[in-house]
Amino acid sequence: MTALCIAVAGAVLATVPVPDGSFTLAWRHSVEKTWWREDYRFEADGRLRLVRASVEGSGAGMDPPASARPEGTAWVWSPDMVLPELRLAGSGFGGDYELCTASEGCRPLLPRHAVPDGGDGVTLAECNG
Repeated sequence: MTALCIAVAGAVLATVPVPDGSFTLAWRHSVEKTWWREDYRFEADGRLRLVRASVEGSGAGMDPPASARPEGTAWVWSPDMVLPELRLAGSGFGGDYELCTASEGCRPLLPRHAVPDGGDGVTLAECNG
């Protein structure tokens, strides 16, 4: 079974099962206070493929690309980007990151005190072994 490792400063703080190999990361934009969501899928080699992104509205450096289409209250597009891991910066101005999986539903990624402000606070990657 595929699992997602959540690490801070190189130390794994949590492991989340992702039986279908996919998860969604969501957060509120620090200025606009609207939701941003990204859907990821693990590739066979353990890399993460960003398959879908959406944002509710635009402005403050979060304009959707020209390929985005309206869907409900959000703009949705398919970036099709592959990453070896996902690095997330902490910010005292935005909300907490939310992690959604088919097996566990949606929950805060980590408690706020576990995510340092600035830099690459949290790393998400496939667990090895």
